[in-house]
Amino acid sequence: MKITKKYDKAVKKGTVATASGTRCVELTPTLPLKKKTVAWAAELPCFESLELQALISDIEEFFAAVFCSGDVATARLDLLVKVERPTNWLDFEAGLRIGCVGLLLVWALWDCLVDSTIQASSASRQISASIPVYRGCGCLILLVWCWGLDIYVWTRARVNYLFIFDSDHANTMGHNEV
Repeated sequence: MKITKKYDKAVKKGTVATASGTRCVELTPTLPLKKKTVAWAAELPCFESLELQALISDIEEFFAAVFCSGDVATARLDLLVKVERPTNWLDFEAGLRIGCVGLLLVWALWDCLVDSTIQASSASRQISASIPVYRGCGCLILLVWCWGLDIYVWTRARVNYLFIFDSDHANTMGHNEV
């Protein structure tokens, strides 16, 4: 079917693919190839077989009796192939990261504000011990963000940075992925 759709689309545009490239041709078939193919396939004996129709109705009735309380129309709808929408994992990943950052911020505020009032002597030790950890994590995050910003700027300016840095083209991430 995909081949016939592609052929019909090319014929509508008036282009045909050849070994030397595409060329414009005046092609006006009386009936598109897809419709001809579907009509030809519908006339095949395997689609008009009474045994096949009987098997289909038996399966629908059995499914209706077991899963749909005997309702054949509901069984037919349930047996149709459903195209499910793919899961967008980017939203989940962004929510997970924002949640982790929020938890770390709450923890840092708790240590600085609540624990410092309970134990005044240990507050300065806690702050002096935790600040370098957050500073180190912040520097790593800033490094990755700047790397992504560099890739974005180089891509927009059409700089071939992969050639300049002699990078592997197959394993290189874009600025969104970084």
